[in-house]
Formats: sequence, structure tokens, C-alpha cells
Amino acid sequence: MDKNEPTLLELAKIVRGAGTPNRSLTPYSEGLAALASGFSIISKDDHDNMVKQFYVYDALYAFCKSNDKREIVIFQILIMMSHQVKILE
Repeated sequence: MDKNEPTLLELAKIVRGAGTPNRSLTPYSEGLAALASGFSIISKDDHDNMVKQFYVYDALYAFCKSNDKREIVIFQILIMMSHQVKILE
């Protein structure tokens, strides 16, 4: 992947905002930070945490790649579904 790809740059900005005190960097950074905190609570260890979060980052990448940002609702549903599936495992 090209590190200058617009999709990756948008994703990186969201992740940077979630991982720093500047959660207002993007409209989505605070939500990602909350999800990451929640996953750390329900995970056995770091490896389990990463495995559970892969689905979220895949969905976030798809959202960033989308030209229709109204799909935020779909992104939120995917996050909730991924969270519920992992809790049941």
C-alpha cells in the first residue's frame, strides 16, 4: 500500500487523534478511543485485544475509503456487531 494513499492518510489521522489527548482531531477519534478502551477491558491479553480489534480497523478503513460519509451509520452498526460477536466467543 502507498503510504500517501488518501484512505490511509484519513485512517491515520483518526487513529492519531484516538491515541493522543487531541481527540477532537477528527469527528471519529473519540469514538475509536472509547472502542479501544472497551476492547482492553474485555480482552485476556494484548494478543486477544489485537485480534478483537482487527474487525474494527477493517471497518474503519472501509469507511474511510467510502465516498459517501453518510455511511457512518453502517460503520457504527459494524462496530456494534463486531463487539457483540467477540463478547459471545
